[in-house]
Amino acid sequence: MTTSTTTTTTTTTTTTTTTTTTTTTTTYYYYYYYYYYYYYYYYYYYFYYYYYYYYYYYYYYYYYYYYYYDYYNYYYYYYYYYYYYYYYYYYYYYYYYFYYYYYYYYYYYYYFYYYYYYYYY
Repeated sequence: MTTSTTTTTTTTTTTTTTTTTTTTTTTYYYYYYYYYYYYYYYYYYYFYYYYYYYYYYYYYYYYYYYYYYDYYNYYYYYYYYYYYYYYYYYYYYYYYYFYYYYYYYYYYYYYFYYYYYYYYY
């Protein structure tokens, strides 16, 4: 008589998943936008005075060429008159451009400030 033995081997594979969550604190965002608020505040005033200076520079530049060339060539007057108003418009364009940038980051500064206050208190 022959005895037959069957051996069954069961292999169980266990998969372990590790999840790592990185939390960025609100304090970081608070100081981040606080920095950008003052950065664009400085940038805004820098361009304000920069183009304010160029506005007066081309203003006198226009008058110089007007009195100098008006006796010889009449078209120089119109050319530099247009030149003056072009830079005048250019100055006001940058003035309002950085003006809105200033208030944009000013809004974000208070937004994250109150978010920070609400989160911790």
